Amino acid sequence: FERMTGLDREEILGRRVTEVLPEILEDQFDWIATYSRVVDTGEPTRFERMFEPLGRWYQIAAFRTGPDQFAVTAQDITDRKKAEEELFQSAEKYRRLFEMESDAVFLIDKDSKRIIEANRRAVDLYGYSREELLGLRNIDLSAQPEQTGQAVDTELKRVALRYHRKKDGTVFPVEITGSYFEHHGRTVHIAAVRDITDRIRAEEELRRSELEHRLLFENAPVGIFKSTPEGRFLSANPALAAIYGYGSPEDLLEIEDIASELYHNPFDRERIKRLLQERGEVRGFESRQRRKDGKIIWISSYYRAARDAEGRVSLWEGFISDITASKEAELRLRELTQDLEEQVKRRTYRVDVLSGLALKLSTAMNFDELFELLTAHLDAVMPLDVAASLIRSGQGWRLYVQSKRPLEEKVLWQIVADLKQVSGQDLPDAGPMDGPRDGQREIELVRHFPDQSGTEGTIDNLGSSFVVTIEDASGADVGFLLVGAAQEEAFAPAQRELLHSMAEQLSTSTQRIRALIREERARMAGLVEALPVGVALLSTGLILLQ
Repeated sequence: FERMTGLDREEILGRRVTEVLPEILEDQFDWIATYSRVVDTGEPTRFERMFEPLGRWYQIAAFRTGPDQFAVTAQDITDRKKAEEELFQSAEKYRRLFEMESDAVFLIDKDSKRIIEANRRAVDLYGYSREELLGLRNIDLSAQPEQTGQAVDTELKRVALRYHRKKDGTVFPVEITGSYFEHHGRTVHIAAVRDITDRIRAEEELRRSELEHRLLFENAPVGIFKSTPEGRFLSANPALAAIYGYGSPEDLLEIEDIASELYHNPFDRERIKRLLQERGEVRGFESRQRRKDGKIIWISSYYRAARDAEGRVSLWEGFISDITASKEAELRLRELTQDLEEQVKRRTYRVDVLSGLALKLSTAMNFDELFELLTAHLDAVMPLDVAASLIRSGQGWRLYVQSKRPLEEKVLWQIVADLKQVSGQDLPDAGPMDGPRDGQREIELVRHFPDQSGTEGTIDNLGSSFVVTIEDASGADVGFLLVGAAQEEAFAPAQRELLHSMAEQLSTSTQRIRALIREERARMAGLVEALPVGVALLSTGLILLQ
């Protein structure tokens, strides 16, 4: 007792307990009342208690030894209590960890497969109460019981995928991590079960997305690529290979320098590189590029720069479209627009020319003036060396010729031959132009030369000529208009169209002058009839007119 309590036997014998240990009265446990019940009732008692005055744990037994007497035995159990507290604290810690685990955790007897413990997450996940789970085997939770039993029998420590079944029948995928240990002489399996429904769904979505991306990549109508900044393809789709005329995307990966092998102008790639450094992406960049067969095509491209952890451009990726057809259509449209504008200009010019010609021809009073006005206008609107008009005059023809230089006689007969071929008229053959000959209709040559000062040589040949018919109101031929040039180039369609219109103007003026001549002749005839003397009117060919 002395050793356990530290009290001296001689000092405490005969004294009251409350005198030796007055702190006993302040203890929460009523020691006096407990012992009094033993004396009063005669019933012994046994209990464990911390004795606060001494700060020790004791196992105490008290029993009555006689009237108003009792005896107490005490065993110091302080060390055992400390061990129990440490064990309790340890068990509590693991219990909390067990309950706090985000996975469903089971303790399972390996031999019987019985669940001997389960945490709160297991209750929530499977929909069973804890008591219901403790009455089940692990294979009862599995939708694949045979595989589950085999895994436990072989002490498999990890199962990547297994399908389990909840209380409501829902089947879901799980991942299981396990370990095995001995507990009270039997092998216990601890299993952490994780619901991987979301992960499986995400993996399936990722696979579907990758498949869709692959299908899009393989079947896209535009070229898709990745390349190094230095100029080698890292990936390419079939459309890109087709754009550049290669048999497969793998053939494009063999290209060592994109700039020199594909770009018509390698400096275009340098421009793209500079823009990517500045902006990070380039949209709608149009450039000419070279196919494998050497054909030059137009492309429109989108580029995006991908950067590494240090911020350096590590690769280019983007899209390429072949816009050759649209570029060619754009060029054709531009040409058609220009041609249309040119036609409008020509038609406007033609209207202006014809309006001016009609105004000038309206002032002519005879064929000489008419031809002079016509040739002067022709000389102003088109580059001609020779202009000639063959006008029907009475029973014969009058040939008006104007040239920039004197004509050799063979050129005059070349003009007559051209007019004869077109008109079908019985015009003279080559020979001296000295008036009519037997069997042929008279042709009178009227030559008008402009000022020849400063010109040298003569025109000895017409490289090209063009003849249009001058018709009267009834459609009968009244003359012909010929233009000629020393060069061999044919007259342009616009010039031919203009000459036809001029012939129509000339026809109108010819009819007007003929009408003036008829009126003048009628007036002269009336004057002659009124004279008291005989009068004869003769033409320059000595033909009797009146």
